[in-house]
Amino acid sequence: MMIFEPVRILFTSDKKKYLYLIYIYLLFAACARPVTPIGGPKDNIPPRIIRTWPENGALQFSGNQIVFQFSEYVESANLAKDVFITPIPTVPPEMIFRGKKLFIIFKEALKEQTTYVIQPGKGIRDVNEKNPLDSLFQFAFSTGSWLDSMELSGTVIDPLSGTGKAGVSILLFRKDSIKGDSIFKVRPAYAGQTEEDGSFTLKYLSSGIYKVYGVKEESPNFEYNSTKEALALTTDSEVNPEDTLTARNLTFFLSLPDQDKPKLRNKVWLTQYLLELEWNEAIREFSESPGSSVSITDTFNNSVNAVYHLEKVAGSPEKMRIYLKEVVTEPVRVHLSSICDTLLTCMDTSITIQPRKQIAKFPFRLQPVSEPLYQDSLILLCTEPISKDLPDTAFVGIDTAGNKQALPFVSEGRTIRIDMSALRTKKISWTIQSDSMTLAGYSGTRADTVMRFTWNIPDKADYGDISGTLKDSLDKPIVNPILKIRHRDSGKVWYQAGKRFEFKGIRPGELEIFWFEDLDVNGRWTPGSLFPYRLPERGFPIKGIPKIRAGWELEDVKTEVVK
Repeated sequence: MMIFEPVRILFTSDKKKYLYLIYIYLLFAACARPVTPIGGPKDNIPPRIIRTWPENGALQFSGNQIVFQFSEYVESANLAKDVFITPIPTVPPEMIFRGKKLFIIFKEALKEQTTYVIQPGKGIRDVNEKNPLDSLFQFAFSTGSWLDSMELSGTVIDPLSGTGKAGVSILLFRKDSIKGDSIFKVRPAYAGQTEEDGSFTLKYLSSGIYKVYGVKEESPNFEYNSTKEALALTTDSEVNPEDTLTARNLTFFLSLPDQDKPKLRNKVWLTQYLLELEWNEAIREFSESPGSSVSITDTFNNSVNAVYHLEKVAGSPEKMRIYLKEVVTEPVRVHLSSICDTLLTCMDTSITIQPRKQIAKFPFRLQPVSEPLYQDSLILLCTEPISKDLPDTAFVGIDTAGNKQALPFVSEGRTIRIDMSALRTKKISWTIQSDSMTLAGYSGTRADTVMRFTWNIPDKADYGDISGTLKDSLDKPIVNPILKIRHRDSGKVWYQAGKRFEFKGIRPGELEIFWFEDLDVNGRWTPGSLFPYRLPERGFPIKGIPKIRAGWELEDVKTEVVK
């Protein structure tokens, strides 16, 4: 009797009937809600797509809705990013989750006789443990009587490390839809995305000639719409999916193109004769950019204040200095032509400079800019270019007994390089001294004091050496190889060109070593570019390099590139 009592009350009292209906509804709603289970082993099983409506490969599709059913409850932070549809609809479809199903509702009529491909990405994860989809599932249907069957596949890698890059959008354009390689803000015909190992496959393509590029997008709109987005480029952007030999084995190299011109960040008078300009990035050596020039005019564009010397600042590749032949007394215009960054992105500009009459005459001074451990040279930097040749006795080394030894040197512009090798015969503390009577700058200013500093011959036992050769085992030899060594603890970096290398006086610690191809012979790694179309220079990391130890000489180390 008591068991059926609630039922009797349910149907005999309208007020109680509604209370019981609400209770039963809440009970079933709680049972249907996906929640994290309490206790038990962790769920490591990724979600899967177990059914689709219509079926994969359906023909003559005339509806406006696609449904995916998953093996468990899933979610997505951004469905527009995590579901790839090609050809890309002009009007974004509506996408919503209902239970374990994903509904994709098209808001525009589908194209006739067209194969569509939908790829739910790995941003779709299960609700409980956030496991991503087990693989990139490609679902295809056709509004016509056949499915397109062409394919394109390949891998996107980091050109320096050789590792695959995940999450790179692969954009495929019909050749006649773009001009040259101008893909900026152009919608592709097909799109896909790389997996964790950098691989990708675009299936169900229609026949034709295409242009293909990879983009590491900042926003999920399947367009190259920002110069801050890295580009993945292959040897030839033009592909034909019918040529299976090339279309199934493409290799893309990812890099961030440098397309920005240098920008002036700061300008300051250092002396009455010396103006220093600072740019937002490293600028190219003027000797390598014949078009680089500086001229100065008054505010009426009349030529004044001829330039004596133009140079970059040692140790500060973003700075340049202009040495004037006479003092600036009125506002002037400085005209800069062909100031280029290291990738030959150049700019012309003019700036107005006010005189700084309060600057006193700046004394001629020297400053050491290198730290020789047991290398053979010491580099000094002068405050202005040297006015004339220096005598052989301009620099001497003085031992603890007061004995002097003249030091050979060479000078160029503001740089003086002193040969210290003769001092290594005595493991003592040396005093390096300059002759103030013979040191003078181009403006006539002489050194105000004798330069003296102490140089201690370091104990070789406290440092290590490494030398060796490149073991080139590639099918195609490395062109103009450059070796880069980075000390992990100090962060110091060394470069050396050629297949033979030798580095002395390295502090103990671990090293990172890789070779790269210096194809443009600029002494640095160069990223890829669309204009002109250029692949990034490829690097070859080295593995298995022994740790540098104090007093050790690692000789004949054969560094083998990683293919």
